[in-house]
Amino acid sequence: MPWIPRDARRRGASLHEALRPMLVAAQVFALMPVEGLRQASPASLRYLQRPTEHILARLFNVVHAYECSPGGLSWLQLYLANEFPSAYHYIGFSYWTSAWLATINTAATFSWNYMDLFLILISLALADRFEHFNQDIARVFDRAVPQKIWQRIRENYCSLAHLAHATNARINKIVLLSFTTNLYFICYQLLNMVIPVMLPSIYSPYCYPESSSFHFSLNPSMLEMVYRCWSFAYLVARTCAVSLSAARVYEKSHEPKRLLFLVHPKSYGVEVQRLLDQINSDEIALTGFNFFSITRTFMLTVAGTIVTYEIVLVQFNNVSNAQESNMANKTFCSFEYY
Repeated sequence: MPWIPRDARRRGASLHEALRPMLVAAQVFALMPVEGLRQASPASLRYLQRPTEHILARLFNVVHAYECSPGGLSWLQLYLANEFPSAYHYIGFSYWTSAWLATINTAATFSWNYMDLFLILISLALADRFEHFNQDIARVFDRAVPQKIWQRIRENYCSLAHLAHATNARINKIVLLSFTTNLYFICYQLLNMVIPVMLPSIYSPYCYPESSSFHFSLNPSMLEMVYRCWSFAYLVARTCAVSLSAARVYEKSHEPKRLLFLVHPKSYGVEVQRLLDQINSDEIALTGFNFFSITRTFMLTVAGTIVTYEIVLVQFNNVSNAQESNMANKTFCSFEYY
């Protein structure tokens, strides 16, 4: 794998050594607070109990809030009210509450990103194990070798299959959470990009005061459109990265079949046939809580689901144009001082 240091690849790096650069990078974002990453054995890892901080700038919301602000620190209240409108509806506005919500939101955002990174690394590491196994078969499949060699190869495959099933049993809930979350936010961001085009009448290009409320412009600025496009592209790219990495496990685990059909006639025997039968019958793939298996064709299913739901959402918004307009003018556009 290209992200493993060259010297570690030469001596046969362990999974702990292979994941070390990414674990160090995760600590920058207050994730995986452990010590002992530079030790040779993962048994030396210890969790750290110390607070960490990170500031996540939401630039386009700050700019909008500043433009709508009448002056002073009112822009901060407008910004916070736009960030957590549902929460303030139930618990009321305060700066202490805002700080608490912002901390939770930041931690959740980085945990969400790291969850996908974790799945990518685990998938690549597991697929790399199968790749080494395939290389072992490629070295002997066209030669006459004793059955003991093929017995050892079959036993190695059994060990890898057990490792793959055990790994899937540990992370299949994370896989399900990752795909459902990414699917939701892809549809959400795509809808945010489509609605200004489909329903331009509900967007007002101005911020203006009305009694005790300040109305927030819904007309997307260039900064906001850049953010929406970048966020959508980033979500799609990250979902594709997770899908392709996880699908690589399925592909590499089934790759030996092609070579086993080409085994040297003098080597073909019971062990080769048992190995071939096991590969054909054993479904090795990462799953989303066993609801679905991640393969390349699964990506097409996800893409079709996104398109279907987006069409439904756009049609729903077209039908309820008047209701959306009223809601935008009364609720979504306005920020009240609590």
